[in-house]
Amino acid sequence: MTIKATAAGSPYIKALTLGGKTGTVKQATSGNTYTFTKVDLTKTQTIGFSLAVPMNGQTMTMQEAATLQFKTNTLKATSKTTKKAVALSTKRVKAAAKKVSGTTTKGAKVTVKHNQTTLGRTTTKKTAYTVKLKKAVKKSWKLKVTATKAGYKPVTKTVTVK
Repeated sequence: MTIKATAAGSPYIKALTLGGKTGTVKQATSGNTYTFTKVDLTKTQTIGFSLAVPMNGQTMTMQEAATLQFKTNTLKATSKTTKKAVALSTKRVKAAAKKVSGTTTKGAKVTVKHNQTTLGRTTTKKTAYTVKLKKAVKKSWKLKVTATKAGYKPVTKTVTVK
C-alpha cells in the first residue's frame, strides 16, 4: 500500500507507520511516497506519524496517530502469488484419548493445543498424521489443531472432545 504526502507536508513527516509496520520513503519534490508491505488491511487501521515541527525557533518532534476507515469490499489484493491452504482433517477425539490423528498435506507440521497449552506436535512424512499428546484429554475440551507448511496458508480446525 502506498500513501503520498503533499509537497507542503513532506518536510515535516519524519516517519509513517501503518498497522505497526514502518513505511519506506521515496522522496520527491512533488511530495514523498510511503510504501508499506505485508500490512493486513482491516476495516479500521491505525496510522502513526512522527512529525518534526518548527516552534519558537526549535524543532519539536511529535508522535501522533489516527484511525483510517476502509471500505474493505472495495480493496483489492495486489499480491501476485496466492498461497494454497494446507489440507487438514481430524478424526473424532474421545475423552481420555492420548493422541489426535487425521490427514494433512505431506510434510506439514501439525500442532494440537488446548487453550494456550501445546499438548503435542509432529511433522508429517505422509498425508496421515498422529500427534501423541502430553496428557489425556477431557470431555468437552476444545482442541485447536493447526497445520503449517512453508509456502502454504496455515489452517486451524477446532475439535470438541466427545
